[in-house]
Amino acid sequence: MSRTLVSAAVQRVKRQLASSFRYEVNTLASDVALTDTSVTLTYELPASLVSGAVLSIANEEMRVMAIDRVAKSATVLRGWNGSEALTHTANDEVYINPRFSGLHI
Repeated sequence: MSRTLVSAAVQRVKRQLASSFRYEVNTLASDVALTDTSVTLTYELPASLVSGAVLSIANEEMRVMAIDRVAKSATVLRGWNGSEALTHTANDEVYINPRFSGLHI
């Protein structure tokens, strides 16, 4: 089974499991390299994005250590909860404190 098919299956399962739960979602404003320790988001940061929050992008989880609301950015610990740091591209969806992450599904 190819990675694309697995990723699509994970997204379908996530939508079904969370059909009665509203995620807070944002998008990446720029690409994120493997060694980056901060992410910049496109839209205004919600109140739930605080130190200690978890971000989920694809199959990677990140723990938020600090935020800059003016710059719409967060300093993060990559590869949280046993996930692996991955590269991400601008406009990738960022789930904030997800009930089910791609990693756990």
